[in-house]
Order: sequence, then structure tokens, then C-alpha cells
Amino acid sequence: SLMAAGILGFLFFTVTGNDWLSQWLSYGSELSLRADGLEFRIEQWTDSLEMRVEQWIPETVRPFFD
Repeated sequence: SLMAAGILGFLFFTVTGNDWLSQWLSYGSELSLRADGLEFRIEQWTDSLEMRVEQWIPETVRPFFD
């Protein structure tokens, strides 16, 4: 009976552990996708800001910034 309890405990923790692990992996994937989206928006914003700054620089001075 002690062996049966050990096997049942092992199976219980194995099954619930896999569910727990898959939930964490799913959560991690969602966070990764959100971070990628945030990174893309920040990149767009910095590109837009860079374009605006370039427009303020006079044509005669622009070659020095390349």
C-alpha cells in the first residue's frame, strides 16, 4: 500500500506539474509576443522622431551627420 501511495503521488504531481508547466510556457509566449509588439512600436516611434530631427537639420549640414 505504501508503494501504491507513492505511485499515485508521483502520477498526481507529474500530471499537475505538466499542466502547470504548460501554463507557464503559454504565459511566457504571450509575454514574448507583447514584448515584440512593444519593441516594434518603440522602433516606429524612434524612426519617426529621427525623421523629424533630420528634417530640422539644414541641407548644407546633413552630410556631417551621415
